[in-house]
Amino acid sequence: MLFGWTSRVVASLLITLLYIPVGTQTAPISQQQDDITNRLASRLEGETIVEAAWDLRRGLTPKPDCSHFVNAIYEHAGVDYDYASSREIFDGVDGFQRVYRAQPGDLVVWQGHMGIVIDADEHTFYSSVNKGFAIEDYRSAYWVSRGRPRFYRYLIDQDHSERLLAHRESLQ
Repeated sequence: MLFGWTSRVVASLLITLLYIPVGTQTAPISQQQDDITNRLASRLEGETIVEAAWDLRRGLTPKPDCSHFVNAIYEHAGVDYDYASSREIFDGVDGFQRVYRAQPGDLVVWQGHMGIVIDADEHTFYSSVNKGFAIEDYRSAYWVSRGRPRFYRYLIDQDHSERLLAHRESLQ
């Protein structure tokens, strides 16, 4: 009698195990939700951030420092993030992920300065510098002397993506 009960339990366990996928691991629910809702901004979304920079440059008085300038550009494009200084962003902040191949709209960051990548192939970025708002080459002698920059790309969700695309359409 004990043998019959044991074999039924073992059979039930085996059947249950057959329905569990092998080799899968599940992440905590909060991580699964982040993975679903946040992704790196696309090239088109980055280009929209650059367009927002051109659109905004006439409306900023007095001239902000570099980190406030970048924050204002993102906000103007419909993409908000909690303000952070260039030093904080250089070390990494929520809302951005470090990338090693820049694209338009990414942040180029040194300790003490930052801007928005315009064209990674030409190594150009747009920023608030002493002489005003300027497009500069981050591989120029001056910027190279400041150290190796880091690049950060915005982690975007569906709502911010839709706002960016709406901003892009409003500029056309």
